[in-house]
Amino acid sequence: MIFLKLLTPGPVEVPERVLKRCCQKVISHRSQDFRELLTSVVEKLKKLVKLDEDGAIAVLSGSGTTAVDAMIWSFVKPGDRVLVVVNGEFGERAADSAIRRGAQVEAIRAKEGDVVDVDTIVDRLENKNYDFVIVVQNETSMAVRYTFEELRKIGKVAQENGSLVLVDGVSGLAGDKVWFTDGVAAIAGCTHKAIAAPPGAAFVAISPEGAEIIRKRYSEDIPPALDLKRYIDKYDSVRETPFTPPITILYALEEALKIIVDEIGVENYIDIHVQRKHYFYNKIRHIDGLKPVPKNMKVASNTLAALWVENATLIQQELRKAGYIIATGIKEYKNKMIRIGLMGDINFKDLDIVVQVLEQSLTKQK
Repeated sequence: MIFLKLLTPGPVEVPERVLKRCCQKVISHRSQDFRELLTSVVEKLKKLVKLDEDGAIAVLSGSGTTAVDAMIWSFVKPGDRVLVVVNGEFGERAADSAIRRGAQVEAIRAKEGDVVDVDTIVDRLENKNYDFVIVVQNETSMAVRYTFEELRKIGKVAQENGSLVLVDGVSGLAGDKVWFTDGVAAIAGCTHKAIAAPPGAAFVAISPEGAEIIRKRYSEDIPPALDLKRYIDKYDSVRETPFTPPITILYALEEALKIIVDEIGVENYIDIHVQRKHYFYNKIRHIDGLKPVPKNMKVASNTLAALWVENATLIQQELRKAGYIIATGIKEYKNKMIRIGLMGDINFKDLDIVVQVLEQSLTKQK
């Protein structure tokens, strides 16, 4: 089997040390050993997202989409007024989830390679009434993101106008400042993006205010596996999950969080991704036939790069021959865009090789 290194938007290249933790003996999820494991994971996740001690973390089985759906279905009630900020495909999916929940959804959409301007969001919040605002912090379909300062401004204005913000932090968390601030009720995340653990577990971090809302809420109209109240109540009472979790993935998650939180430090870990972003985009500036999808470096994602190209599938094949797996665009952008992950166990040498292959591939196409 040929070893291929993952440079996709997720899953990512997992450090060997983290992978080895998956090989530990499976334990019962109703044992003291598991309670200690889960408590360790929860406490480290709180540090990762800067969540107050009174906040809650619900650890679920599933993908980032599972976490986002659980967040939306647990907070939003049928008939609630919801503003969804759509900067790409994953914003559309969030809107779809809220519509299926029965919410009255309004969406504001960005142009390709850009994000909806924060002042536009503020204006909407100040002039119309919403129960919730849903924001995808890092939109992987376009490789664009909101900064923490922008999220903080959205949260502040939302709070002042009686709304709460639900953040899809799946692909930005750990690689960007996806942290709690006033007005943010919850942040959804998963294991297999910038945290750099294998896929299989997801989580929703919930502010103290958000946790109180969930604890008091009637939830019998929510599918059990998506019902955050069940997770909060179970953890509050016995430090367990309500259903069998992916135990071996939680071992790996704990190890990955040790690296980020205890050893490197959260802000230093984020800075690694910032450095990779600038390094990569600077390297491709001189190559004819490549154009960044993000309109500028401020909106450009820290965790992946995206480039407009003429034949994305061919470039993907050339990089596979060189030992790397990348992603092409989603839906109508499939053959017009390549997306390159900047997360996981990679280094600048890997990015140099990718740039070299890109240059050679484009030369062949001329």
